[in-house]
Amino acid sequence: MRKVMLKLELEPEQADVAHVRRTHSLAASEIDAEFGVREVNAERHLYVVLVERSAAARLKGRKGVSGPYSSPRITAATKLDRSSLLQG
Repeated sequence: MRKVMLKLELEPEQADVAHVRRTHSLAASEIDAEFGVREVNAERHLYVVLVERSAAARLKGRKGVSGPYSSPRITAATKLDRSSLLQG
């Protein structure tokens, strides 16, 4: 299942997957550990994580949690073949 993004208010020392799992009772399979906990606003102590939709539903409305937000798949851009533009 595709994961969704949650925004969390955390102190910088709390911004790691282990802390987020413990604090929000998340199973290892419910959070994307490879994505990790990413800072989005240092001044406001905001971070994002990717979690399963079912986990997001459980956490929705908790203090310091906002979302879920869609997490569009980002792929590498392909190299443009300029010669094809000159034909035709």
